[in-house]
Amino acid sequence: MPIHIPFHTRMILSHGEIVTHYQGQLCTCSPTGKPEDANITCVRCNGLGMYWINPKKIIAVITGLDSDRIGRMWLQTGMALPEDMSCSPLPNSQRRFKDYDKIIPTWSRGFPYPGELLIRGKKEKLIYTPVKKILRVSQVNPETGTEKTWEQDVDYVLGGNEGKTLIWNSNETSPAFETTYAVVYEPTFEFVTWTPPAPRWEKGRDLGLRVLLRKAHLPWPSSNWG
Repeated sequence: MPIHIPFHTRMILSHGEIVTHYQGQLCTCSPTGKPEDANITCVRCNGLGMYWINPKKIIAVITGLDSDRIGRMWLQTGMALPEDMSCSPLPNSQRRFKDYDKIIPTWSRGFPYPGELLIRGKKEKLIYTPVKKILRVSQVNPETGTEKTWEQDVDYVLGGNEGKTLIWNSNETSPAFETTYAVVYEPTFEFVTWTPPAPRWEKGRDLGLRVLLRKAHLPWPSSNWG
């Protein structure tokens, strides 16, 4: 049955939400263009092989993959992971999606997340922006099993250009340099796009993209995000 484009557009406008779309850019620190060959010391992409430019707010429908037949098929065939989501912007949108673009929902609530391990003085930038306060910052002594904790706005503050960097108030009370500490928080997730399932056309009419969204830390699980 033909899709009625005006109705399709009204559905996205009424059920969609505002998200921030960043265009992904290959970093020339990778001689092959592959993220796994990126220079881990690159200060532009932090060794990811990708960086993001030109943020713009757009309207798109974001849904879980178990909400329709196509999403369940992506899960069953292994094309998608259980935590992936689907994103559908407006047809004929001027913002065209491609692999490794970034989408950040403007949700005001945080989501459960196991947290991250940071290294004092070396990597102290979180992958995601915490919603409200960080839940816990701690470090365990492996020899004694004792745990030390630090409190936000007392021992450290969040700062940096994106509000993701832990800035310690005193070196005397912070974790020792080059030691690892754990940060638990509820983030606003950032997603990267996977477009292979994507373009949708009917008789030459653009029905709008439908792309997979994957949490940004999953494609680079062992990379230097900080």
